[in-house]
Amino acid sequence: MAGGAYAAGSMGANYLNDPRDYMRQISYATDTALAGQNISVPEYNKKVMEMQGFMRNATVNGGSSPQQMAQALNTLTASNVYDFNELNDVLLQVSRTAFASGADANDVAQMFIAQKNFGLTDSKKANDQAMKAGQLGSFELRDMARYMPDLLTQGRGAGYIGDKGYRDLLTMMQLSKKTSGTAESAAVNLSDLLGSFSQYHLGLS
Repeated sequence: MAGGAYAAGSMGANYLNDPRDYMRQISYATDTALAGQNISVPEYNKKVMEMQGFMRNATVNGGSSPQQMAQALNTLTASNVYDFNELNDVLLQVSRTAFASGADANDVAQMFIAQKNFGLTDSKKANDQAMKAGQLGSFELRDMARYMPDLLTQGRGAGYIGDKGYRDLLTMMQLSKKTSGTAESAAVNLSDLLGSFSQYHLGLS
């Protein structure tokens, strides 16, 4: 099956002007999601049609634009974190989360990947917690989506793991925002703090 390596980064911003190009991008993303599987051409074409349905479901029922979701699809499939059969639900969750929070769908997709790599198995629960934390505090989900992937990676290195570690990091994000003013400076300050925790954690191991 050809084209999988091309899929990463291939979703162009102007595909909506050319439906054939949009379909080609979905085909490349499907190829990436099925990489390594020995399937027939008819079966592959059937999977492409399924992926088209996943995208239609995500945009119609999730609220995000097809263009945003095409970029998110590219990110999700290139990560090799999700199986093909998981993508329908994941794409819908990404679309709904992005629409509800005002975040970029591609940032939300990267956040989903980071959450799964952190060990979280329930993305809906994780994002409900993040949304609630943002509503109660001032570090909102649309900003978390931009910075959470790096912060979760650093948090894991500092010894924060699982659901409790995730909740602790959400609290730390809100506290950092209160003392920093902007989301960017809050993320930088928390990153520095987690870096120092990580060095201490490594020193004990």
